Amino acid sequence: MHPLLWWSVLKLLMTRISRFLLMLAAISPMQAGSPKQLGVVPKGNIHLQAATDSKYHVGDIWEYKTRNGEEHSTFVIVKVESSSNVGLIVHIS
Repeated sequence: MHPLLWWSVLKLLMTRISRFLLMLAAISPMQAGSPKQLGVVPKGNIHLQAATDSKYHVGDIWEYKTRNGEEHSTFVIVKVESSSNVGLIVHIS
């Protein structure tokens, strides 16, 4: 195979693999039932303010899908805030 043709094929393959990995990374949080982005690090200063939400309430105890042997794991919502930069922020423990 000619070196230029080989390079073109390799470049096309790498582009498609990169796109697939980006798509997979974007879909993963949605599969967990949460379309929100996790672990967002905002740029610059942000102002947080107490917030209310129809789905998340302070003191609620949630169960979640776990590994075998951890079926009774839970977390508690300890604070709900919002930011114009990030959106709704739910603090859990």
